[in-house]
Amino acid sequence: MKDRVVAPGECLASIAHEHGFFYQTLWQHERNAPLRSKRTSPHILLAGDVVHVPDPRPKEVSVATDARHRFRRRGVPELLRLRLLDDGEPRAGLAYRLSVDGTELTGETDADGWIVHYLSPTAKEATLVLDPDGRPEQHRLLLRRLDPPDTPSGVRARLVNLDYLAEAAGDSASALREALLAFQAHHGLPPTGQADPETRDQLRALHGC
Repeated sequence: MKDRVVAPGECLASIAHEHGFFYQTLWQHERNAPLRSKRTSPHILLAGDVVHVPDPRPKEVSVATDARHRFRRRGVPELLRLRLLDDGEPRAGLAYRLSVDGTELTGETDADGWIVHYLSPTAKEATLVLDPDGRPEQHRLLLRRLDPPDTPSGVRARLVNLDYLAEAAGDSASALREALLAFQAHHGLPPTGQADPETRDQLRALHGC
C-alpha cells in the first residue's frame, strides 16, 4: 500500500490505469474518503492531492500445462466530451479532426455542438482542427489539466473556456473581477465580482464539469 501525490496532468483514471485498477476501486476505497469529501469528481483532481493506492490482489487462474496461454488486461477508456458554442449557440454539424497521441479521429458535432470520443486514460494532449466556411481553426486541448471548480485556477480556466476571460489576462485580479461580473450579469447572479459558491456552481453547471 502507498499514498500517491497527484502530479499536474493526472486524474484518478490515469493513476488507476498505471497501477492496474479501475478508477472506481480507488475512488471508493475507505482510505480515499478524505479525497472524496474534498473533490466532487475523480476526474478533476488538484496537483498535491493524495490518492491511496492499495496493493493489488492476486488472481488465480487454472490452466493446462505444456501449452501457450494468452492473458489480456481489460482496458477502460475514458470519455472525452467537448461542446463547441458560438455566442452561446451550439456549433452543430461541424466537421472536425481530432488528433490524440498519433491517432486521428474524425466526425461532426451533434445537434447540440458536442464531440464525444473514447480515449486512453493516459492521453495527455489532443489537437482539434475545424474548417467552418473555409476558415480553418486549430485548438490545442490539454487533457486532465482542468483544476477543481472551487480553486482559483479552476475558476479562471472555466471563465476562459466559456469566453468570459482572455487567456492572456493571466493572473490579473482586475480582469478576473470583470469576467466574474460579466458572467454573473449574464446569468442573473448577484454582482459580487467574486467566485462565491453560487457563481462556482453555475460555472460548473455551464462548463459541464
